[in-house]
Amino acid sequence: MKSRLPSSLTEEELAQMQEEWKRPIWTWSLKERADAERKYWKWARQVHENTVCAIDHIFKGPRGGVTDAQLEQEKLRERETNYWQWTNGLKAKHKCSIDQAWTH
Repeated sequence: MKSRLPSSLTEEELAQMQEEWKRPIWTWSLKERADAERKYWKWARQVHENTVCAIDHIFKGPRGGVTDAQLEQEKLRERETNYWQWTNGLKAKHKCSIDQAWTH
């Protein structure tokens, strides 16, 4: 059986890996399990050391850790608060000349 994925493995190595994948881990000897775990941790270390993250999640801007989106949200909250305070003040100062509780 030929692999459809490009690989640097020989046919024998690929066949051996496929055979290992088919075998449940509980049938492995302790030595095989230890070897597999060592290989995994070696691979994980290489991934950790060689991978570069495309996104920097740490904001190092001039506003002390406040992003533009957070600043805009704060401005919107402040404007909304001011608006509702203004409308409550208008309501308290002015009486409506038209009774809106119409009856039929």
